[in-house]
Amino acid sequence: MPMEHFKFNPATCLTDLVQEYEALLLNGTASLYKETEFLRLLEYYEINRKGFHLLQVLDAAISQHCFSKIFYIRKVQILLNKNMITEALVTLDDAEIFIPNEIDFRLLRAEALTLIGESEQALLLLKESRQFANAREKADIYFSESVVYENLRQYKLMFSALRRALLTNSKHVKAAEKMLWAVEYTQLFQESIQFHTRLTDDDPFNAWGWFNLGYAYKSVGKWEEAVEAYEFAIVVDERFELAYRELSDVFVECARYVEAIHLNDASMHFFAANADVFNQIGFCYEQQGKMPAALAFYDQALELNPDCEETLFRLGRCCARLSQWAKAVSFFKEAIKRDKRREDFYGALGEVYFQTEHYREALFNFRKAVDSAPDETKYWVLFVNALIHTRAYPTAISVIDEAEQYTDSIDLKYCRIACLLLAGKERQGLYLLEEALEDDFEKHTALFHCRPELVFHEKMKKVIEVKQKQREL
Repeated sequence: MPMEHFKFNPATCLTDLVQEYEALLLNGTASLYKETEFLRLLEYYEINRKGFHLLQVLDAAISQHCFSKIFYIRKVQILLNKNMITEALVTLDDAEIFIPNEIDFRLLRAEALTLIGESEQALLLLKESRQFANAREKADIYFSESVVYENLRQYKLMFSALRRALLTNSKHVKAAEKMLWAVEYTQLFQESIQFHTRLTDDDPFNAWGWFNLGYAYKSVGKWEEAVEAYEFAIVVDERFELAYRELSDVFVECARYVEAIHLNDASMHFFAANADVFNQIGFCYEQQGKMPAALAFYDQALELNPDCEETLFRLGRCCARLSQWAKAVSFFKEAIKRDKRREDFYGALGEVYFQTEHYREALFNFRKAVDSAPDETKYWVLFVNALIHTRAYPTAISVIDEAEQYTDSIDLKYCRIACLLLAGKERQGLYLLEEALEDDFEKHTALFHCRPELVFHEKMKKVIEVKQKQREL
């Protein structure tokens, strides 16, 4: 059937363009479109996720505009995303016939070579390309080298390549974003501080430079310097969402809860509120002891993400602090349904049951907590204290024996002493008490947490008093 050629009216809307194009395909006819019209078709099929049409449109565009690099680039990118490496390389071969020595094609070829394990060849190609590249292109080449090194897990070389990219073009966003991971992989925090200090000195309006500097400071515990760097990032770019999140985390880490709340409030002027923001504001109020306000924000977080186990847990924690025991139990159980591996969920539920004298349920959940995290001393102590409270001294001793296979803690030693003394085994208990006081005198108050009535145990008090006097000499 002979191929007919149509000229498209550029004033026609996108829907008409798509309908005409698909009608022509159905009839087996061809059309002559401008580059801009092909780009509009590509945009439509990308938005509507019609990959088959994308490649079809690109082939038509390349056949009509063989000297336009954008269509080759888009086709190769799609092929690489589909892991069609051979087809991508063939397309690049075709492209370089019409547009030789194009840097973008070389970068894509290096990516393809890396994907098929030809990393050394990719690096050689990139090194050769630097010889005839301008400054912007050199920055892209260094960035591509960093991707190759990342694939090879040579993270220090990745860091070096990204540093060169940013020295060549300090505003190279992809390099700045990847630098974050390179620093994390290599733990080169001091080197990152030195580099990004230099970068921001030379370019004080570089938001990503300030952000990466803040991240490096945060990683070495220099909180004030991290705050200052993140604040500069936000001043330079008031819509830098990640900088708000990181700065908020630093404020929380430093217990600067009021500042964290104000910062998150400010961020909501620019970004849609999300569950993470509401969760963090709720946490700040919780840490300040403002439970009603915390509950209000956790409720908003739960509305946005009803299946978030962390929000459910925090709601339970607030209810427990308000002695709203039934609500706390309900929230903790819902959290456990969503994640059955969290020892803190079981521990918190066990504590609520203990407070409400549901000892069987408390012991069950403390058992689940220690099974989930046997190296966490806290939950063994809760478990043992509950057993001591119910006067199950032999069982408590057995649990301590089990716990000491996983964790070596002076708290457990004092729990053992309490068990022995309460069970009437004074000689063993007092002997062990002398040892424990030598190891960590200050922790002896744990005895009274086990059973407050031990404060009246005269022989135990005598041993503690003697040791106290020895320490004062």
